[in-house]
Amino acid sequence: MPSFAPRRRLFAAAVVVLLAGSAVTLRLAFLQLVRHGHYAERAEVNQREREALLPVRGTIRDRDGRLLAQDARTYTIVAEPRRMDDPARTARRIARALRLDPDRLAREFKKRPGFCYVDRNRSPQDAQIVRDSLAAGAWKGLVLSATVRRDYPAGPAPAQITGRADVDNRGIEGIEYQFD
Repeated sequence: MPSFAPRRRLFAAAVVVLLAGSAVTLRLAFLQLVRHGHYAERAEVNQREREALLPVRGTIRDRDGRLLAQDARTYTIVAEPRRMDDPARTARRIARALRLDPDRLAREFKKRPGFCYVDRNRSPQDAQIVRDSLAAGAWKGLVLSATVRRDYPAGPAPAQITGRADVDNRGIEGIEYQFD
């Protein structure tokens, strides 16, 4: 007489695998269908709150301790005209507040509707104006980001040694390049 023990074990194992698979499938369905909104919102927050850390370049001093080069905190203002209700009107308002040419800014918004620089290397006072307007919801489609600009208080005289950094704060000559 044949033994049914191996068939029973195989049947029991198949039932366990089927139940485990069903549990995983039900959990996935629950997360994707019922909890979708919760996880989509969390993903949006994670993407919005990503912030790049600014690199810090060291100060450069001469042998007597006089400052030759240092970092200066500035701000870059970027526009996404496609997200603005009225790009021409927004360009005029931004230009008036930041003392820029309104016609040039309106042309730039029209030429580059997806992304364009409004201005770079703006002061913290100008950044505060933009921050306040963004908080009030007055200027949709603007992004303010902190940047670092290299400042040379000693002037152009020691430039042969200190070198210089480009607009993106990368060393391109001299000590600035060597220790980039």
